[in-house]
Amino acid sequence: MRHSLSISLPEQLFKELDAERKKEEVGWSELARKAFRSYLVESGFDRLRQKTILQAAQQGVDATKMSDEEIIKFVSS
Repeated sequence: MRHSLSISLPEQLFKELDAERKKEEVGWSELARKAFRSYLVESGFDRLRQKTILQAAQQGVDATKMSDEEIIKFVSS
């Protein structure tokens, strides 16, 4: 099943996105799908980072200054 969205963009943002969309030779729908996928990945990692900071604190580790790579290593160990 597919769903449609209608959004409103400020003129300058629209122009910047339109220029990038044309460079990449993708349609508006594909551009939006890419943006939404990126958002989901980023927000998922942000949640993982916050969870890791809490778990690390319980172990006496300050994870607030860890890089993304260090967070991944910490979670994987």
